[in-house]
Amino acid sequence: MTYQKILALLLAFCLLLSLAACKKEEEEPEIPEEPVDPNFPITLELEQDTLTLHEAPDSVVSLSPAITALFYDLGEEGILDGVSSYAPNFADGKTDCGTAQNVDLEAVKKLSPDLLFTDTILLDHQLTALQQMGAEVLYIPRPQQVEELYDRAELILLALYGKEDGAKKAEEFAAIWDEAWEPLNMFSEEEKVSALLLADLDLAATGDVWEGQLLDSLSLNNLANEGSDWQLPEVQTAEDGSKTYLYGETVVEWNPAIIFHSSELDVESIKTSELYMNTDAVVNGALYPIDWSVLQMQDMKLPELLGTMVEQVYPEQWAEVLDVIAERKAAEEAAAQVAAEAEAAASAEKEKKEK
Repeated sequence: MTYQKILALLLAFCLLLSLAACKKEEEEPEIPEEPVDPNFPITLELEQDTLTLHEAPDSVVSLSPAITALFYDLGEEGILDGVSSYAPNFADGKTDCGTAQNVDLEAVKKLSPDLLFTDTILLDHQLTALQQMGAEVLYIPRPQQVEELYDRAELILLALYGKEDGAKKAEEFAAIWDEAWEPLNMFSEEEKVSALLLADLDLAATGDVWEGQLLDSLSLNNLANEGSDWQLPEVQTAEDGSKTYLYGETVVEWNPAIIFHSSELDVESIKTSELYMNTDAVVNGALYPIDWSVLQMQDMKLPELLGTMVEQVYPEQWAEVLDVIAERKAAEEAAAQVAAEAEAAASAEKEKKEK
């Protein structure tokens, strides 16, 4: 066989291989890429850990009464199937799943939730049991600062909706949040009135607890600020009968002008107590009951309650703040109305020209 014939055969063979490869490529359609989910997976930054969620939950349980109340504030109660035994009354239709200290595992198992929220650390064996059921546990500690209240809401929305949709939901809620807290954020008074906040006769909100810090945020001088863990100051009585009130080595002027107290505390017991009977608050009748559950729930009723407290102490200053906000809103509404009328006029003129 001549060299030319061998070369021709090789070329023909290569051509056949090329045609076969092209035909194979034509027969094998391209597999389209799966669309990327902009929301999940999402990694949530928790207080001491991180948690990655791979899809949106279909069912949720809350073992925190405060978080349950927040779900209703957010308009997300529909996904909430189970709640704690101490949940607010408006959650009565939800399944009772026990408490964070004693989870009803059988009730949770029947619901088969994707997420379980708590603001109290669960017992190890119950946490393990829940995880084995396939439930992700989100531990969100109780907020200790006002700004942490919004952070908790944002974290919940991100867990429910993911990165993009959750962020949009949080932005929408932020507008509602800012409007509710605006008067309190604007209010400030340099000459602070002295005050106490009593959960009971022998329980005053100290500076290290959430309720005591709220007093400071309201431009009030919390006389129990130097104390800790709701403790009253130590009382030392001199030979002449005079009394000195001490938190450690710090002397406290134990004469509040205002006493806020739980509405469940009998007012007469305050008036007749040796701790309070001679204070300006009792003498002047400045004893104001408050709904303690609102302080505990930390929900959207809280800014209204705090506003009422400020109004009782600083009525004129509070009225001025509300007037400023009302005037600004009226100006914004008027400007929006003018803009809308101008747009309507321009649209009508354009339509007229087109005819």
